[in-house]
Amino acid sequence: MRRDPEVIRVYSRSLLEAVEPTGKLKEYLADAETLRKFYLANPQLQAFLEGPHIREQNKDALVDAVFAEGRILPMLYNLLRVLIDKKRVVNLPNILHEFYELGQEELGNVVGEVYSAVAIDPSRQRALTQALEKVTGLNFSFDFMVDENLLGGVLVRYKDISIDGTLRGRLRGLRASLETMV
Repeated sequence: MRRDPEVIRVYSRSLLEAVEPTGKLKEYLADAETLRKFYLANPQLQAFLEGPHIREQNKDALVDAVFAEGRILPMLYNLLRVLIDKKRVVNLPNILHEFYELGQEELGNVVGEVYSAVAIDPSRQRALTQALEKVTGLNFSFDFMVDENLLGGVLVRYKDISIDGTLRGRLRGLRASLETMV
């Protein structure tokens, strides 16, 4: 099964439009992110729900056992059931991620990623976030991730913007500067 960008866009926007009038956007965003991380951390659950050879009744029974009775907010539960019914559950993590990003933007926050060669401690994470907020005038919510392929520095991505503060990026910039001098 392939992930479909149009399906992801339509479901995430529809979920946001359904949640906004409830006044519980923050709660839904937190629950959506928890559900996304839980789903990604459980490959057996993914294989079962995404498996075309598994009967829909068995999938429904598992979803009821794991997520019913208020374990996740009602619209997220319904989304999961609809995606199973429409055989689009493979898109769940991407739908939840896009819903989270759209919801954060609705709250005035920009979701982004920061990549570094080694883990950044929480105080430096806050300092970097505050520095970027001061420069851009935006409120950020960053996922900090380690990319061992980086030599050093950080790579920041949000919306369609990349800020390359990595050693490799700086060396590339230096090379470009030297090439224009020659």
